[in-house]
Amino acid sequence: MQIRFSMLRSYVAALIILAGLVLVASPGLGQAGGAIRPGETKSGTISQAGQADRYTLTIGTAGMYQIDQVGTSLEMDTFLRLSGQGVQLENDDIGEGSLNSSIVTLLAPGTYTITAGGYEDATGSYTLSVRQLQSRAISAGQTQRGNIATPGAQDVYMFNVAAPLSV
Repeated sequence: MQIRFSMLRSYVAALIILAGLVLVASPGLGQAGGAIRPGETKSGTISQAGQADRYTLTIGTAGMYQIDQVGTSLEMDTFLRLSGQGVQLENDDIGEGSLNSSIVTLLAPGTYTITAGGYEDATGSYTLSVRQLQSRAISAGQTQRGNIATPGAQDVYMFNVAAPLSV
């Protein structure tokens, strides 16, 4: 798994007023984007190198969330970024041999920005999905048994700690 942390690119919007019309251009941003909610899947296309689509994610309930960007064309090497509420995470591959991206993290209620694009100069189509992971509570010292029956499946456990603890 390769995870990169870097500074966000700054996008400069140009504002042009012509004969009473207001036109806004945002270099580097694609046509897709908008709002996405947990449980939804959206589609987009990166047609130029360096292009990225921005989505707004509003979380109402704290919990573990998984954001997946899956290339739907063979040449699409995905790149995914999540920012907002003090969070800044990036992922460009979920594992060896995969061109798909995934972020799994604990999110507090609030508004976040998801940026979906192609890694380096990659272009192509993709789907973007967000889902809240079902979790089970576990306490320090408690034993919990689980069963992972299919490849890619996962069990999520959440716990609170009041002081430093080795896990």
